[in-house]
Amino acid sequence: ITYSVDSGSAVAVTSGSATASISIPYGTTTVTMLVTAEDGVTTKEYTFTVVRYSDELTALATSAGAMSPTFDPGTKAYSVTVPYATSQATVTATLADSNATFTVAGTTTSSGVASGQQSLAVGSNDIDVVVTPAVGSSVTYTVTITRTAPSTDASLAGLTSTAGSLSPTFGTTTFTYSV
Repeated sequence: ITYSVDSGSAVAVTSGSATASISIPYGTTTVTMLVTAEDGVTTKEYTFTVVRYSDELTALATSAGAMSPTFDPGTKAYSVTVPYATSQATVTATLADSNATFTVAGTTTSSGVASGQQSLAVGSNDIDVVVTPAVGSSVTYTVTITRTAPSTDASLAGLTSTAGSLSPTFGTTTFTYSV
């Protein structure tokens, strides 16, 4: 008995024995087995088509910064905190299976390509990435981007004068000086 994967090289296997482990990538894989009778002449060919689908991503990132935790296909929730000055962000997701599709915030997006800009309100903003395999149920990855509130601190960090020294010395709680 010999077998080949996707028309690759034939590999011999003893009748009644298992084949070596066969790597089956996402998508369609054809395994062909050629069985030769004891007479050494008569053969029969068996073809198995294996279709493997995935609802996972291989990468997920946001333009807003590094997510926590670090991306892992089995983890479905991520977060990142951004300053008030960041009012938009994109999400880039890469599919494990090219037969799957996905949306970012409800909009179909291409694998490995940044989504459209997502507006960020002050506070928590959930951006859902919904992966739909060719067969099976959808899976949702959620990126929560928290945009901090604007600062209410109107204090100076420092103050100098080219005309001379300040009196008293600068302090964040002192508001009147002379030179």
